[in-house]
Amino acid sequence: MGIEYINIGSPKACLFCHASKRLLNILAKYTLLHLAIEEAIICAQNGYYAAGILAFSQTINLLGEDTPEERHKVAHDFLKIIPTQIMYDDVLKKLKNAAEKQYTRELSRKRNPDEYTKEILQQWTEIFGIEK
Repeated sequence: MGIEYINIGSPKACLFCHASKRLLNILAKYTLLHLAIEEAIICAQNGYYAAGILAFSQTINLLGEDTPEERHKVAHDFLKIIPTQIMYDDVLKKLKNAAEKQYTRELSRKRNPDEYTKEILQQWTEIFGIEK
C-alpha cells in the first residue's frame, strides 16, 4: 500500500500529513482541532499567521515534540511582533516532520506495513465518518 497521508484540516482547507494512530487519537480526543487547522489555513491565505502558528504548535506538542519557539513568540510577544509567513512555514514544516516521525516510529514496530495502513484508514474513517 505505501505511505498514507490524511487531511487533518477540513474539505474547505486541507492539510495533508503522514497518518499515525497517535495523530488520529489526538484528532478523536480534540474534536475541534481540524476546525482550528482549517481556520489557520484560511487566515494564512489572507496574510494572518498567528492562528496557524498556535494550532500547529499545539498539535506538535500533542505529538510529543518540543513546542516550537515561534509559538512562544506569538503567545507571549503578540504586542511586540507580527507573525510572519516564514514563522508560519517553519512551524508547518515542524508539524509535518513530527507527523512523519510518529508514522515512521509506529510503522517500524509493525510486522505487516499493509495491515498497519489498513488500520489507520479504518480509524480515520471511524473518526470522520467518511470513506477515503
